[in-house]
Amino acid sequence: MATEGFIVRFLAPEREPLNFQAQEIMLPGSEGIFTVLQGHTPFLTMISPGMVQLVDLEGKEHFLAIRSGFCEVRNDAVIVLVEGFEAGKQIDLERAEAARDRALSRLEKPGSDIDISRAEAALARALARVDAHTRIEY
Repeated sequence: MATEGFIVRFLAPEREPLNFQAQEIMLPGSEGIFTVLQGHTPFLTMISPGMVQLVDLEGKEHFLAIRSGFCEVRNDAVIVLVEGFEAGKQIDLERAEAARDRALSRLEKPGSDIDISRAEAALARALARVDAHTRIEY
């Protein structure tokens, strides 16, 4: 039996919207990873930087790295409004790994000039980018 699925729309400043017809999506919420399927109860939540895994109507998986923001789950759509998003194939792996290494270095040897919360946020973004790039690419 074919599923109609639901619309997933990614929105970010200075980016063209990215739309999918999906049967499932996993997102990094502020309270942990959550999954949305067709007919999910509507809600609004904060999104943390991380990787999104989406399954389209044909069963193909798509992986994206996202920054923080909000997610609104509606009866027929999921709207992801974030500071930024990148599909796995758009990510420069060497650059993402260098950012990860810089953030880890700052956290391992913090000095008085290091903002720990900024370093932790940079590490989360870099890890999401590396993870999304190394998965099946969009």
